[in-house]
Amino acid sequence: MIAARLRLLPRGVRAAAWIVGAYLVVLLAFAFATRTTGLLSPSGAPNVGVLALGAVFLVLRLAAYVVAPALLAYAGLGAIVSRAQAASSARHRGPGDGAVGRRRFR
Repeated sequence: MIAARLRLLPRGVRAAAWIVGAYLVVLLAFAFATRTTGLLSPSGAPNVGVLALGAVFLVLRLAAYVVAPALLAYAGLGAIVSRAQAASSARHRGPGDGAVGRRRFR
């Protein structure tokens, strides 16, 4: 039921939701990973796993703060424009503009 409702959303909104969801999952994983170990060990050697998770975290953070709002704005503007075009075409359509039963006056 939830999957059917998600399919009704515009593609940009679904993509933004996936980005934010992935960001939240990686945020929790990064917080858990850095709770016990840091990016560097006391000897100065980097923890490669934590560094890789930190790189993924930074990329997803950038995507969540920049790309996701841009996708939402694009989807919102697309909805506004399509509704405005539909209203405009409905407003300019006259009674004899249909394809069936159109009369020609000479």
